[in-house]
Amino acid sequence: MSGKRIKNVIRWAVIIFAALLFLAVMGFRGWRKRTFQDFRIPETVQVDDSTYCFQDVTALMHLLVGKDSALVIDTGFGLVNLKEAVNRLTDRPVKVINTHGHFDHTHGNWQFGGTMVSYKDLETISRHDDAAYLYDNFLGNPFMKLLIGKKAVERVCNQPKAEYRPLPESMSLDLGGGRIIRLYEIPGHTPGSIALLDVKNHRLYTGDMFCSGGVLLQLPESTDVETYLQSVRYTKQICQENGVKEIFPSHPECPLPVSVLDDFEAAALRYLHHERSEKEIENKTSAYGSAKLNVKR
Repeated sequence: MSGKRIKNVIRWAVIIFAALLFLAVMGFRGWRKRTFQDFRIPETVQVDDSTYCFQDVTALMHLLVGKDSALVIDTGFGLVNLKEAVNRLTDRPVKVINTHGHFDHTHGNWQFGGTMVSYKDLETISRHDDAAYLYDNFLGNPFMKLLIGKKAVERVCNQPKAEYRPLPESMSLDLGGGRIIRLYEIPGHTPGSIALLDVKNHRLYTGDMFCSGGVLLQLPESTDVETYLQSVRYTKQICQENGVKEIFPSHPECPLPVSVLDDFEAAALRYLHHERSEKEIENKTSAYGSAKLNVKR
């Protein structure tokens, strides 16, 4: 092949590569705008004729509709128009509750004006309303900062502040038509984490306490592993006493079989009994089966 022909091949290769790179960058920017900047209405996944699920980036929110009122469990990152999605499905009065106080579960609260949450997580909520704190602590690597962008973080943090109300003293909510929701304190991921039992449908909504991608127990507000283990065992008891076969975490995959609680119990016990591998100790994790805990040390 002559030198001139080689130069032409190289020149066209460079042009094609540049064109593909340009298309990739433009595609990424369009996806980021749709995902993190456009205030779109989320898609609805129907669980049954009175239960629905929505997704905001990686966070799941659920709508439970009773005869007299409806309940929204968590409100996501605040990047989607959750209220409009809910309004399209029900005209009943809507109550909102947060499974815990992290930003990816509370930043859509402003759309509804107020929410119920454990007082034990109010300090965490306040900290997560600070855009600078979130940007530095949860978008700590350059990839995440490029992916989400500072503008999206500032937008959700600068929305009107929601009114936070305590959990009901009865630790239950009556949505009407026999749909009773019982609340249970299950500290671990945060001190104020709760589970919600849909008694009629035998479903348990568990927030971030039992996620397939792992449970974060390394955060400043997380409890120790001993407390988490007590919550795992309490959750197993709730499931056994109420015929629960599946749990509904606030991140994919969802739902999960109740049997996954055995794996989380075993992962906690491996940590407490000093049975972790050297790699787990180095990575600050403890795993068993399908369960993984991210721990402080």
